[in-house]
Amino acid sequence: MNRRLFLLLALALVFTTPGLSFAATLHVPGDFPLIQQALNAAQPGDTVRVAAGIFSGPGNRALDTRGKPLYLIGAGPGGTLIDCAGQAGGFRLQGDGEARSLIRGFTVLHAVADRGAGLLCEGGRLRVESCAFIGGRADWGAGLAATWEASLQLQACQFAGNRAALGGDDLYLIGGRALLRDCRTSAAGILALGGAELRRLEAGRGEQ
Repeated sequence: MNRRLFLLLALALVFTTPGLSFAATLHVPGDFPLIQQALNAAQPGDTVRVAAGIFSGPGNRALDTRGKPLYLIGAGPGGTLIDCAGQAGGFRLQGDGEARSLIRGFTVLHAVADRGAGLLCEGGRLRVESCAFIGGRADWGAGLAATWEASLQLQACQFAGNRAALGGDDLYLIGGRALLRDCRTSAAGILALGGAELRRLEAGRGEQ
């Protein structure tokens, strides 16, 4: 079979296989004015890119992926700001099994919720990179909370000014596991319960 015939057969298979699709990239505000609109339209595996700027108000806070594994990319901490203005939480992600999601390059300000004000992860596998969670308020996990055996990897994230009334100012874990690489938290800002596994790695200092 020559190479040209092979390519033609491969293309035919791609375009005739039911349910086969390609990941798309959705832009905010280019394609959708509100972040939640982009999340609603996205399919599992898609990327939502959010431009630099301050995003606030309904549709730009209490952001929910509806259980879909997605890649959420901002313009970097200090570049893309989610200002919850003390009215709602920042992000909520749900997942199970090996479904993987990514959040990179956001700053979440003044988030408020019962738990996981800045980010609530309920199950699944999540990477959080180069994000900042500042000034959150919650009963548990004012910066970030993870439950339902979630698996977290946090890299180069910052937590500041978060206050949890009952525990976990910056990070609250129930079960599951979390790996923190080069993250800045307050001295007593992490609470891990229910057999949660927590590891910290700092550049030049090894595992702690």
